[in-house]
Amino acid sequence: MGSALATQEFLTPAQLFILVLAHLLPAFLEDTRHTFNLQLLGAGV
Repeated sequence: MGSALATQEFLTPAQLFILVLAHLLPAFLEDTRHTFNLQLLGAGV
């Protein structure tokens, strides 16, 4: 019974990785776009 509870309460490493990735990806993309825009401004485009 204890192992069944643990399986439901804790995510597998793969699920945890996907969860973190899904959470960080939008912020990462926005930061990358912001950096890219700054580089364009710095290049005088």
